[in-house]
Amino acid sequence: LYTVLAGAVLSFFDCRQLPDSTWVLQASPDRTCFGDWWMSWLPVAISAGVVYVVAVPLFVVLIIAFNRDRLNDAKFAAMFGSLYLRYRMSNAGWEGVVLLRKLLVLMAARLVSADNPALQASLVLGILVVAMRFQDVHRPMAVDDFNRLEAILLYCSVGILLAGVNFASTRLAPDSVIYVLMTVFV
Repeated sequence: LYTVLAGAVLSFFDCRQLPDSTWVLQASPDRTCFGDWWMSWLPVAISAGVVYVVAVPLFVVLIIAFNRDRLNDAKFAAMFGSLYLRYRMSNAGWEGVVLLRKLLVLMAARLVSADNPALQASLVLGILVVAMRFQDVHRPMAVDDFNRLEAILLYCSVGILLAGVNFASTRLAPDSVIYVLMTVFV
């Protein structure tokens, strides 16, 4: 849910310049950016960004940080356990790291120009590589199988991203051997 709502907020700021120098929303090209309509909604978008995009991850981290002594309390766990019970107690605030990773990927996808997919892919690749390293070093999940699963999913995400970059950057025919092998691999 966080990813969907944060993406919706960020899409308000995802404006593209048309050849006639008009700026429009990428998600709704019939809406002009920086005009009266856009400016009238700007305070709402900024408020939603502050409250939802920034405050929710901050709340997750702070609720865990300020209640470390209550993490084993049944009432506290019933209210906030979904935020930390899957993690080792030493990494109870890891959900904040996950939300930060999601936010950074969203920002790279939404706020970096769609005219520069190589930059978008490079940023997302960098974020995923750092996330993979953090996962390998900290192994935050309470169950080791979950740590392995998270690592596998991050590696698969990198593989899919690299395959997508490969497909987008080459002029391979869909019936070529390399194209078929890469499709099967992914």
